[in-house]
Amino acid sequence: MQHWVDLQQHLSNNLPNLSKDELRVLVVNGDLQHSAMTYTIRILLLNYRGDPLLPIVLINRWLQAKHRDEPDLPRLKFSSEVIDKNTFDLEIDIPMTDKLVDDWTTFHICPPVYWDDAQAAFVQAEL
Repeated sequence: MQHWVDLQQHLSNNLPNLSKDELRVLVVNGDLQHSAMTYTIRILLLNYRGDPLLPIVLINRWLQAKHRDEPDLPRLKFSSEVIDKNTFDLEIDIPMTDKLVDDWTTFHICPPVYWDDAQAAFVQAEL
């Protein structure tokens, strides 16, 4: 789950109207069943002053670039408290599924795979 720090850093770098104290990344509602780990990444943007669509677009682009946009799951869910015309508290949820590989001596998360036309093969994405 440490790879979600990259998303936090990406948002921090691209949302100049947001301090690090106002950005939280949480893992919630986790479940493990038959090596399928499902969970929700919840991003909280507190007292965000800017276009409320920008963080949603940035997250969506980041997920696509990392090949983490899962077609079988709803992409992004979001809620917002509208504080005033230019200030929002945003809560953005990203449902995720990871495959946990455990051979009793070691364990790891299996990286997602995607089709690469240039290589004409499935390629493992980086976590």
